[in-house]
Amino acid sequence: MNTWKIAAVAGALAIASAPSVARADWYIEAETIQYDLYPYAVGYGWGANADAFLQLNWNGGPYKYFYVSTAGSYVLHARLAGSICNGYPAALFFIDAVARGRRPIGAGWTHQTSDAVWLEAGWHSFAVALENDYAAGGCNRDLWFDAAWMYGNTSI
Repeated sequence: MNTWKIAAVAGALAIASAPSVARADWYIEAETIQYDLYPYAVGYGWGANADAFLQLNWNGGPYKYFYVSTAGSYVLHARLAGSICNGYPAALFFIDAVARGRRPIGAGWTHQTSDAVWLEAGWHSFAVALENDYAAGGCNRDLWFDAAWMYGNTSI
């Protein structure tokens, strides 16, 4: 069964088949998000589906907005990988600028989730951020963000 991938493209919506995520209400690839803080951070050819990914290489992460049409408990999903350098990278999930989960990330692509959070109807924001940047002796600890999605009555 195919589901739908929704990507923000120049202010419009583009819809394409995305069989890897079943019945998500929205699904966004990292390279389709405008990240003013990361203008050169998009890498290509090694994403989870051999597509592009976003390299987060400092402590922080930009926000993307989404709409909740029905109040309820929601979980943010993300496909992440990392580069190990004197320890594993840690991802922080933020919803409405509040940390909603910390996850250690290994070298391979993995599906991670935030903690469940109650959201009222209306606009909200999410971010996935690198918590523990580190570089020394020719190695660099980074977080690689491929995609994010959410289930429930939400949209971007």
